[in-house]
Amino acid sequence: MKKFGIGIVVGVVATVATGVGAFLGFKQKVVKPIEEEEAKFDSTRIQSARKAQQAHSPRY
Repeated sequence: MKKFGIGIVVGVVATVATGVGAFLGFKQKVVKPIEEEEAKFDSTRIQSARKAQQAHSPRY
């Protein structure tokens, strides 16, 4: 019965470790590139808005 209990504990730990690894891998491969692309898009949008404002402002 002792080996059965140890097997259950090892199985639960392995399952949790696999779930955490899958989550971190998904975040690294899918979520992070999307966030970086959105940050780049926001930066470009802000820069273009500044250029447009400067182009349409009267020069004295």
